[in-house]
Amino acid sequence: MIVTYRYRIYPNKQQKLQLAKTFGCTRFVWNYFLAWREERYKEQKLATTEAECRKHLNSVLKEQYPWLREVDKFALEDALIRLDNAYKRFFKGLSGKPRFKKKKSHRFSYTTYSTNNNIQIDFGVMAKDKTKNRCWGKIRLPKLGWIKARIHRTFNGKIKTATVTLLPSGHYYVSIAVEVDKVNNKTKHQSQSTMQLHLTLGLKVSTWIATVIVSKHRRCLLNMRKN
Repeated sequence: MIVTYRYRIYPNKQQKLQLAKTFGCTRFVWNYFLAWREERYKEQKLATTEAECRKHLNSVLKEQYPWLREVDKFALEDALIRLDNAYKRFFKGLSGKPRFKKKKSHRFSYTTYSTNNNIQIDFGVMAKDKTKNRCWGKIRLPKLGWIKARIHRTFNGKIKTATVTLLPSGHYYVSIAVEVDKVNNKTKHQSQSTMQLHLTLGLKVSTWIATVIVSKHRRCLLNMRKN
């Protein structure tokens, strides 16, 4: 199964600059090929495939705009995949027509793919001490190197993708999709215990509310009888 683990990361100044470039380049690629596909269909009635876009990206666009080579190539290719999926959903009537992405957005993200160990994670002391709930570690991403991260969960499995997100708060997160055999039992048991606690507290609160309502109802009846 595929399980996603989300960690907060703390990039340094140089890494933040590289992330900003990657966010900008993926937005540029999305908008460029959205316009390209629309123009080809309007003028030549051609339905453009994701493979054609990928070929044009590598053979034409990167030659025309050399700065596209400065960022993670998998992030650019993922923009093409997401655009193609958006068109497929549109043609199936599942969503609206793909739209251009604005530069002034409140949320930025891109996805990269794992190959040749280009995505790695160092769990810090949690790798050896299973009693720890969280610690400092680091995560390695293409074109960024090792980034300081806050680790709260460990896993054993094959990393498939990593999605980097910048929220309006200015916080950076990375969501790592991992192919695993089973989910960490410790976390599962903790979740069950937390659920039981919430249920117990909920029952106590419900009982208290019911008692208050009954008491108020009795007082109202007594007052009505006196009058």
